[in-house]
Amino acid sequence: MPKIQTTAALNLLADGTSKNSTQPKITTQKTATGLYLVSGVIGLASEGWAVTIKENWNGEKTISLDFESSENGLIVKTFERGTTTPKDIEGALTLRFDVEIDVPEFEEIPA
Repeated sequence: MPKIQTTAALNLLADGTSKNSTQPKITTQKTATGLYLVSGVIGLASEGWAVTIKENWNGEKTISLDFESSENGLIVKTFERGTTTPKDIEGALTLRFDVEIDVPEFEEIPA
């Protein structure tokens, strides 16, 4: 089955689950405080927006982020804002990824 590259988005929650994913093959899990594994993705979206971080009532981002690729997917690391102290996501972290999806082959129907 041929594959195409497209983008998919999801909301990653503090417990490692996700909601509103636009691609069912993406899986998420929390492995430690502030450490999440997202599988089934190539990486963060290479074009357009990739990350939206929740802001507090002062308009400040609630966490800082770092990302690392692994053979199992993308590792998302979240920290207390401006530090390297691990911290879980507050609310949801909205992420957009590059993914490959299978595209069924169709036979042309003669007219």
